[in-house]
Amino acid sequence: GDEGWQIDVLDAVTAPANPGRIGVYTTPVYNQTKQLSLANFPYKFAKAFAVANNYAYVIWNTTDESYLSVVDLTDPFNPEIISNTAFPGSAANAITVQNKMAIVANGAAGVLIMDVSDPVHPLRIQTVLTKGAAFDVRVRGTYAYVAIGAGGVQIVDIASPSKPIVGEVDTFGLAVSLALQGDYLYVAGDAIEKFASANSALSVIDISQPTAPLLVGTLDFTPLRQDHRSGGSLSVYVSGSLAMITSDILTQFGDFAKGRLQLVDISDPTAPSIIRSANLPDSGFALSRVDGKVMVAGGPAGLQVIPQQVLSVDSVEPSIGASAVKLNASVNINFSQTLHPDALTDPLTGKSTYNVRLDRLTAGNPEYVPCQVTMAGRQVQLVPSSPLMPNARYRISV
Repeated sequence: GDEGWQIDVLDAVTAPANPGRIGVYTTPVYNQTKQLSLANFPYKFAKAFAVANNYAYVIWNTTDESYLSVVDLTDPFNPEIISNTAFPGSAANAITVQNKMAIVANGAAGVLIMDVSDPVHPLRIQTVLTKGAAFDVRVRGTYAYVAIGAGGVQIVDIASPSKPIVGEVDTFGLAVSLALQGDYLYVAGDAIEKFASANSALSVIDISQPTAPLLVGTLDFTPLRQDHRSGGSLSVYVSGSLAMITSDILTQFGDFAKGRLQLVDISDPTAPSIIRSANLPDSGFALSRVDGKVMVAGGPAGLQVIPQQVLSVDSVEPSIGASAVKLNASVNINFSQTLHPDALTDPLTGKSTYNVRLDRLTAGNPEYVPCQVTMAGRQVQLVPSSPLMPNARYRISV
């Protein structure tokens, strides 16, 4: 029903294939005859939440307003609610927390910025109206990237209250879910009407210049069965060279047939391609990934754990898009699976196969940088033979 919500704290590290619940918080049943308190409040169905600095920030809606509830996770075995804060609007969709600021995609009310430096007393700071309902939001630095449905994506400078909207770009379908990595924003496109439009499964936006975002890549998805149609993408998650999106598959009459998890190769963000898929019993509304396992949440099926089964780059250190990198830095590349030694060297000659390499970009052209390459488990380390050059751009190729 729509009465209350529950937070489950799962250990997905010890056994990723079978996460175990170690803690739970369930909102209490409201008693109208008693005084309002944290333990007696008319909680409704939770819409979304974010976790930062040992706190969970939960947003939920009533018919007249929305609420931010903060749950203390310092003791993960015994989560405890510590505050409820009302804010205008009744259709908050998503929240992200960064640098003690909570940014809420607040539906038709736009973007709400809250100071949560004191989680017991969050403060509303600013509201930015967007040209469409705000469905999702991601933040980097002072820029918030907002999915606004048919309007695509708008970029908000949260440090500029007088002129906050600094950029926008149209996408295919309804922009409803976002993932941010490096200089690229990944956008899941839901169906505008019943069936998804072409190229709307995933849109890739170059945000290296936030005031001039550029759509550089799209992905189309057509079900294999001729009597099935795509109902649009619902959620996107990005990890290294892999993007994960959930989609609905509909019958030709528009009825729900099944959900679908798509693994997308984004090693070239301008040309995303589907490399593996898996059926889901329900719509997938949230995604994450732990230790080579994809976590999908949504519907009566609850949390589903699906093995990734394809090799991908999990992360790169220094991170993609990093600046002010030390000139004596080495490069660590973390993969989703343990690599075979022959992946990097020729088994006959022992020489590098250059399957993993570092290039310096000079006038846009790659120039190979000699490195000592070592491998340990899932990690490959590149140690440049000479210090990195200042004010230069580098690229890792796998």
